[in-house]
Amino acid sequence: MKIITFFTALVGAFSLLTGQIPYDIGATISLEHRETELALCANGDGTFRLEDFNAATNGGNARVIWISFFTSWCTNCQAEVPHMAALYDQYQSAGLEIISLGRQWNFPYSCDGWAGLGADYPLVDDEATNAWQWFGLGYVPQNIFIDYTMTVRYSLVGFDLNQTVAILDELLGELPAVSVDTSPPTIAGGFTMAPVYPNPFNPRTSIRFTVEQDREPISLSVIDATGREIYRQATRTYAPGEHEISWDGQGVPSGLVFFILESPTARQIQKAILLK
Repeated sequence: MKIITFFTALVGAFSLLTGQIPYDIGATISLEHRETELALCANGDGTFRLEDFNAATNGGNARVIWISFFTSWCTNCQAEVPHMAALYDQYQSAGLEIISLGRQWNFPYSCDGWAGLGADYPLVDDEATNAWQWFGLGYVPQNIFIDYTMTVRYSLVGFDLNQTVAILDELLGELPAVSVDTSPPTIAGGFTMAPVYPNPFNPRTSIRFTVEQDREPISLSVIDATGREIYRQATRTYAPGEHEISWDGQGVPSGLVFFILESPTARQIQKAILLK
């Protein structure tokens, strides 16, 4: 009870000092924080935002974000570096992004010096942004895992390799298994699907396609970013020429959606963003 009371007091003090309470597990990162510019100090130039990895706004490139916080004097943080680098190399192609935010530089390492320890993932100077305040009381190392819906799933102080691997396997396994292929069909005949317009849309958009030669039975289905079908139109037969199907997303939450046209000879997908 005393421990809980002490922790509650710390959180209360943190809230008074910073004007906010750290994100709880299950909380969604706010638009303000998703759009905050994070300044790269090694392994890249310029700035980027968490919003750049948001599948709902980046064209469907769903990613899992691992954020690590460290200080240049933290020996446990330094011991974490080779494991993070190995996991980054192993999982990046599967959808993992690692962002490591450092502060209290030159005790003894600079940002470039930290990269020289083997940290080949993006390193951010957190001195000005103080993003560590979004997630806790400043313990290091601290590791935050955010899923592709921008929801905080895990917040861990310290580092455990087996636990981290299990978390990555879980979150990467949840990434949408939708393969977006917008190239023209290679089968003779069939149809060609044009980009959805307007995109983004609210709440109506149009699916346009051209039947190449013979009459073609075509069905339309719409799925969300999780792969769940949210609409299906019965198969209709279309004559050669240009055609358009209007779709109304009223009642569907904002986010990325995929439009799938299928016939006996072809299957094509286009993606669009529903913004309300």
